Amino acid sequence: MATQVEKPSIDGELLDRLLAGRDPKTVLESEGLIGDLKRDYASLIGPTILRRDWPGREYYGCGDTDS
Repeated sequence: MATQVEKPSIDGELLDRLLAGRDPKTVLESEGLIGDLKRDYASLIGPTILRRDWPGREYYGCGDTDS
């Protein structure tokens, strides 16, 4: 019986573009692709977290939610 291979959640073309010109040995390091993605994502969601009307603010302990 053949085992079913799970389809990757990220498109191969997108991965190729993200990895283009990078050293494969550093992709998972904090200064590699993963670190870059974390920093970019944080810069995108940062302003959302600071919004007073963001529903996750209280859950994540983002300060005073009463005022």
